[in-house]
Amino acid sequence: MKIGFMLIIAFILDLIFKDPKNIPHPVVYIGRLIKYGEIFLRKIFRRGAAAETIAGTVLTLFVVIISFIVPYIILSIFYSINIVLGIVIEIFICYQILALGSLKEAAMKVYAELYTNNIEQAKEKLSHIVGRDTANMNEKDVVKATVESVSENTNDGVVAPLFYMIIGGASLGMLYKAVNTLDSMIGYKNKKYKYFGKVAARLDDVLNIIPARITGFLYVVAAFLSGFNYKNAYKIL
Repeated sequence: MKIGFMLIIAFILDLIFKDPKNIPHPVVYIGRLIKYGEIFLRKIFRRGAAAETIAGTVLTLFVVIISFIVPYIILSIFYSINIVLGIVIEIFICYQILALGSLKEAAMKVYAELYTNNIEQAKEKLSHIVGRDTANMNEKDVVKATVESVSENTNDGVVAPLFYMIIGGASLGMLYKAVNTLDSMIGYKNKKYKYFGKVAARLDDVLNIIPARITGFLYVVAAFLSGFNYKNAYKIL
C-alpha cells in the first residue's frame, strides 16, 4: 500500500518536473562509477577473452551492489529518524529513477521539427535520444528511430523501474537503473566490449524479460484505447 502511494506521487512528479538540470542525478554518478571502474580494471586485467570477461563481471557486480546498498543505507537512516521523512526521501529517489516526462519531451522535440519539415533540426534533436549516427538519415529513418527509442525507453525508463520498485522499493529500482546504465555503456558486441560487457548485457536481458513483455502488452492496450490498429500492434509484439 505504502509503495503504491509513493510510486503514484513519484510518477506525477516525473510528469510535472521531468529531470531538473540543477539537481544531481544518481545515474550520472553510476555512469562515472562505470567509467572509472572500467579504466581501473583494464589496467589490472590483461587483454583476452577470459581476462576481459572477468574484469567486466567484477565491474558489473561492484556497480550493482553499490547502487543497491547506497540508497538502502540512506533510506534506513532516514526511516530510523522519522517514517514520514523516510517516505519523502524514498519518493524523491523513485522520482529520479523514472524518466517518462523527459522521454516525452525529447520525442516531441523531434516531432515538432518534423511537423515543420525541418529535417536537419529533427536529426539534431534525435541525436540526443539515440546512440546511432543521425547525419545521413532521411525523414522515414528519423521517424523509425524515434519510435524505436520511445518504445525501448518506455521499458527502460518507466515500466521496468516501476516493476522493480513495486517489488523492492527505491533500492531495487536503483539496482535496475545500474544494470540498465551498464548495458548502455558497455553492453556492446564490438571489439572493445564483446567480452568486457558480456555479463552486463546478459544481466540486462534477464532483468527485462518480464518488464519488456508488460511494456509490449501495454502498447497493444494503448493502441486499443486510442482507437489505433491494436491488432497490428499485437502482431508486431
